[in-house]
Amino acid sequence: MPKIIVSFTSYPKRIKTLHKVVESLINQTICADEIILFLSIIDFPHKEEDLSIELLNLIGKKGFKIEWVEDNLKSHKKYYYALQNRSDSIVITVDDDMIYAKTLISDLLGSYEKFPFAVSARRARIILKCDEQFVKYRDWDGYLEEYVNVPRMDLCAIGVGGVLYPPCCASREWFNKENIVKLAENQDDLWLKYNEIREKIPVVFVSYSQKDIPIENEQVSSLSTQNMYGGDNDICVQKLREYAVNCNLEVYKKWFEKLMQQEEYIFQKKKYFTEKIRHFFEEYSEIDFYLFGAGKRAKTVLEILKDADIKKRIKGIIVSDKQNNPTVFNGIEVKQIDEIDQFKEFGVVCGVSETYKDEMFELLKQYNFRYMDVNFKEILHYYTV
Repeated sequence: MPKIIVSFTSYPKRIKTLHKVVESLINQTICADEIILFLSIIDFPHKEEDLSIELLNLIGKKGFKIEWVEDNLKSHKKYYYALQNRSDSIVITVDDDMIYAKTLISDLLGSYEKFPFAVSARRARIILKCDEQFVKYRDWDGYLEEYVNVPRMDLCAIGVGGVLYPPCCASREWFNKENIVKLAENQDDLWLKYNEIREKIPVVFVSYSQKDIPIENEQVSSLSTQNMYGGDNDICVQKLREYAVNCNLEVYKKWFEKLMQQEEYIFQKKKYFTEKIRHFFEEYSEIDFYLFGAGKRAKTVLEILKDADIKKRIKGIIVSDKQNNPTVFNGIEVKQIDEIDQFKEFGVVCGVSETYKDEMFELLKQYNFRYMDVNFKEILHYYTV
């Protein structure tokens, strides 16, 4: 097994909480050989004097070290030096705003052992097109459970979840400073994806076994928000596309032709979820099902169930207060929760928003019910595009 290097970077506004990130990287179920924090002298002119005592106290623990660099390539620093200077190692890049789960490294190594030729990522987005144009970056979907452990060329690895790069995967073009600054100064994920396309390296979406915890800070999401909703990512994508057409036309053209149209993708997602819902109802075919809620969310959930051809399995609508609701909702009788037999097993489909979900479970706790654990919040996205 090659050496395992965890590589990341940071800047002054996040330095006070950075020790939390390092602690999570030190306490992994599988330890890295080195955990390297690359910092620019431009950002920290007094070097160690500009760092927190909590961070300095971690130096030397489980291979953690700080390496100082002259240039300031912003977020690109997290891969730029490690992939060059330790090219024969497995390099895992992470961001500086997450407390990572203990299984970060083991999740990614499990994927690497199956797909040693691919980039493995615990977060990814699928790149879609509409006719002959990319859809906007914010519509590159990140709900990809049906694509777990499948090497794909249309996936873009997202650095915040942790990304594994196999040994010797990077060529010299990955480190072209002039092009990095000109084409993708603040978009390391997109720059790396462009290079993976050029060299035909697929991305594997890895299902993580434990969730990471975001570090709360108003500054943390400012750049990512601007990139996504301010249109900076879309500008970057266009720049990289033009550059690819000029420099690697045939490779890029073949790759672009294979991208899914957004309309086709949404159709496939609806099909995937309706089959998943049908399977659940088939598993509990002997019990009655009720939809909890009689508002806008419930109406859309019924539409989804209708698409799955199982709306007829809903025997009634449950509400907490019948007086404030109609007696019939979308052709289905509305019942107050205390009208339901609390000893007879039944199924419940959630038709309320996340805000009222806890209240729903509180009202149901004395009943013998099976909860349909399907993420309707996620599915609803494909009914509003």
